[in-house]
Amino acid sequence: GKHLWSTLLASDRRDAALHVGGDTITARVWLDASKDLGGGPVSPAGYRHDLIASFDSAGKHLASFASSAWQTGSGEGWGLGSDAQGQTTWVGRLRTEIELGDHVLTGWGSPFLASIANDGSIGWARTLRGYFSAPPFFAQSADGTSVLAQRFAHRVDAGGGELKAPKKAHNFYIASYDAQGNHLWSKVFGSDELLNISHLAVGPRGAVIAGTIRGEVDFGGVALRTTYPHHLYLAAFDTRGEHRWSKVLKSSSVDGLVVDGEGNTTILGHLSGRTDFTGAPLKPAKKAGLFVGRFDPRGTPLWTRELAPFDISGTTLDMALDGKNLVIAGTNDRRPLQQLTVVGLDAAGNHRFSRPLCSGTSVHTSALT
Repeated sequence: GKHLWSTLLASDRRDAALHVGGDTITARVWLDASKDLGGGPVSPAGYRHDLIASFDSAGKHLASFASSAWQTGSGEGWGLGSDAQGQTTWVGRLRTEIELGDHVLTGWGSPFLASIANDGSIGWARTLRGYFSAPPFFAQSADGTSVLAQRFAHRVDAGGGELKAPKKAHNFYIASYDAQGNHLWSKVFGSDELLNISHLAVGPRGAVIAGTIRGEVDFGGVALRTTYPHHLYLAAFDTRGEHRWSKVLKSSSVDGLVVDGEGNTTILGHLSGRTDFTGAPLKPAKKAGLFVGRFDPRGTPLWTRELAPFDISGTTLDMALDGKNLVIAGTNDRRPLQQLTVVGLDAAGNHRFSRPLCSGTSVHTSALT
């Protein structure tokens, strides 16, 4: 937990993105006014452009560029990913036709993906077709494989042909692409009552999604069924999109999801009453207590821990991997000053360190990686 370096990203908004690929850290902020991320001031050249900057592992600025340098038309960024070589994948939504380098993308409200080299040039770019009702969730593995998931209506074409919504409401797709942007696989799922996706992670064995469910959904294994009000689900897929495992957990929400290099899945969430993953039930010390739980590559529970002792209770939470160890960042609910705290756990869930980072009248966790 020893402090190494820190830098201020000149953004007054919480819709920032952060990602680590190899020894390169990439950050994205909304360019709504002139901003400087280390390479000099950059001013917006139109509506809803992004400012993207890269840093080395010591926090030294490497490069920064605005999407207006190669984007014409109207679109907006939503997220970032990067591979082990530091090549960035930019995810966003089209508002009209836009031109990204040599690529022209069209489709009102459709998500797009584009690769950006370290010098800011555009490599490949692609878009999806359909009717989309919410922002996409995106994750990228070290080898450059990208996974995208999003709610949709009626039909969607993620690159492998048109897929129809299986239910009248509450449908989402999940799609995967290789490091060159080629479509690998895509699938759709739905429920008549409630089916949301809230988190997506990808590792060497495939992708894992998490969200809430009420009613029934079939991810490819045994159909999952829940009753009112709703429960948390986890579903894992291999690198070909085939079902690996899925399950329902008694928890009110999930606030973080990571998959390590061995394929273990770890979730951060809020307890809802008594939660039992491993035969050792957890009961929150107070309403909506926080927990961390880890599952092996087959979905077998390994351990769970409650986070009540670490003074993290706010709604802005995130979790990241440090090898197989975990780092969790979050705020408390104190007034008038909130405190941002970072907690480290080892691979078995044992406490390594706790460190308060800062405090203020409004402190939020935007991204942790």
